[in-house]
Amino acid sequence: MGGGLSSIGPRHGRQSPKPDGHQAMLTGRRHGQRRKDAVWNASILASLFCMRSHAQLSSQSIEMVLPATGSVVPGGLELVLVFDGTFVAEVVGLGQVQFRVHAHVKRDNETAQIEHSRSLIQFLNQIKTGELYVAEEAMISRPHRSKLPPGLRDGCASRHAGIDDVYIIRFLIPRGQKSDVVAKSIYATKIEVQGKVRAMGVPIDLGMESSFTASIRSFKWRPSNVAPFVRSMGRSMGRSARDDRVAISEDCARIMRASPFFADIPSRDLADLADIGTISIVEPGVQLMKENESGGKELTILLAGTVAVQKADKATNALKAVTLLKSGACIGEMSFLIHMPRTATLVTETESMLMSLDGDAFLKFLQSFPQVHKKLVGMLCERFVQNAVAQGTVPFFNAIPYETLMEWARLCFIEEAVPPKTTVLPVVGRAKFSLLLSGSVEHPRPGSQKTRIATSGYFGTFGQLQLALPGPWGDEATTVTPCVFLSCWQDVCNKLFDAASLAAIHIRWFQHKCDALAVIDHPLACSAFLRFTSAEFSQENILFIQAVQRYRLCPTRDFAAQLCREYVAATAPQQVNIDAKMRQEILDTLATLPEHLYEEIPRDTLSTLFERAFDEILRLVRKDSFPRFKKTPYFADMLANFDLYRHDSVAKTMALAATYKPTNEHDTIHRRFNNIINQVHDGDRKRRKHKSIAQRSSILVRFSLQLHS
Repeated sequence: MGGGLSSIGPRHGRQSPKPDGHQAMLTGRRHGQRRKDAVWNASILASLFCMRSHAQLSSQSIEMVLPATGSVVPGGLELVLVFDGTFVAEVVGLGQVQFRVHAHVKRDNETAQIEHSRSLIQFLNQIKTGELYVAEEAMISRPHRSKLPPGLRDGCASRHAGIDDVYIIRFLIPRGQKSDVVAKSIYATKIEVQGKVRAMGVPIDLGMESSFTASIRSFKWRPSNVAPFVRSMGRSMGRSARDDRVAISEDCARIMRASPFFADIPSRDLADLADIGTISIVEPGVQLMKENESGGKELTILLAGTVAVQKADKATNALKAVTLLKSGACIGEMSFLIHMPRTATLVTETESMLMSLDGDAFLKFLQSFPQVHKKLVGMLCERFVQNAVAQGTVPFFNAIPYETLMEWARLCFIEEAVPPKTTVLPVVGRAKFSLLLSGSVEHPRPGSQKTRIATSGYFGTFGQLQLALPGPWGDEATTVTPCVFLSCWQDVCNKLFDAASLAAIHIRWFQHKCDALAVIDHPLACSAFLRFTSAEFSQENILFIQAVQRYRLCPTRDFAAQLCREYVAATAPQQVNIDAKMRQEILDTLATLPEHLYEEIPRDTLSTLFERAFDEILRLVRKDSFPRFKKTPYFADMLANFDLYRHDSVAKTMALAATYKPTNEHDTIHRRFNNIINQVHDGDRKRRKHKSIAQRSSILVRFSLQLHS
């Protein structure tokens, strides 16, 4: 009995002997390494932003408690990964922000459901500003001076003039009910630790795991003695672990560089821009944005995966797939420069990885590249015109060559945030042509006292193009909601379209209903008209109209006398059919004009000398010879050269040429991005297990240390 009791005694309260110091140290070391393995294997930020494997990070990192005062990232450390604790940072552009970091973020179902019901763009806009962020993990590092925002860069002339107090903080924010990942990056100028903040520190340029591991066994880690040890280790480590890995910002920069939106920005600056982008990894079926939703100016680049573009059918309001976006595509480029609702609904079809750039921050970045900003606005105007062509908003656009239409688009400007109750028709002041991009206007119904609300349309004067109607809104229109217009001044438009170009547009658009003056203004069409009138011996009217048009450009007395001798005088070989009174008035006015160059001639008298005769002859042509011309093969052959353009096929070809073009290098980058997606989503259950181990290991270590004491 005694032997039996003694064998089970320790289980019934007998005090067991304390382990010796060596055994306790080994136990603590094993639990410490186990905790480091768990922290790094559970870290998504490490998968995204660290250029070392989880095994390297675990073996090379230092478990530490952030100091309450002094530098949060001690000298000699590349970065610090916070996995538990609270700290406050002075964030650039936001002010003081608190970060609460815990591996298991508790979130109520109502908040998760609200976030799940919103699009990703709305969620990113929501978290853009805030005084508190609850994160699963946070990574703190010092940026290179060249990567600082312009305001901070100017204030830090050297590393000893304040740059030591500048940090870049990356933190992981949970979203919705799914296992979506949002990693946000911001700049901070000061960090204060609140209470105990547990972290892992990663030394700079440590590539040899074995020698480093052997060294830490005999070294007691505290923030005060990290720097001298790391400096001594750095001199003996040899090749860096960075040599065979690529930073995610560099991969993103290469993808962005292939897009026409970023082609003119240097690669180094693109990497700096990508360094503060928000990385999102989402599951299939996640709505990135909704058609007609407003809010946010994010420009998003699809790094990996596929996204379906959907638009609502006007008849049934059901969403229909329009196209499929693949890796490298830009999303939201129409809303990041101007504030307007989204034009389509985007839904992920596969697991996808995206990088979002805040529009306001991007505009500040573009201040260093004014030529790039101008080009982006031009490309944006081109996209608006392409959409107008595809939707048939401006029907006569199909009568303009596509290249000319895109050239006209680059002359346009964007009128943003036109307030409600603004009268847009009639146009007051400088003449222009405007296309409604977003918002709504109210205009009278034709032949009725009632009004109609329109969400699309145009108004104004398109150069000197002759249109039968002023536009779909008639002569009066007033904005109902805030509107955005794409506009072009008439005098600017006139520089692009000469008389022949406008005539060709007119003939293509009106076909059999085209006007005689448009036919006369176009050389090819006029030659057909002249062949017909020559057969009828009535070509003098066409020749007179052309001569007066040339005279308007340079009205001189000699030119006027020549026209009178050719078309007006009683003995003129090509005499036009005007009444005798009008003929005599022209001849008498010409006779009163001085013949000597030194005598001043009233310009109004010269410029208007033939206007009444011009109008009379043009009226006769429209009434008599032109209707007969339309019934002949001459007219049919002429119209065969003025078919409407098929811009839909051209637009697809041009859009394909202007989109992202992947290369073999980009295929490698996409594989790296897909590997990150696999690590994040496929290892979700594994990460939850590692988080539990990381929390449980700390309890075991404290217990073993108590036994040792």
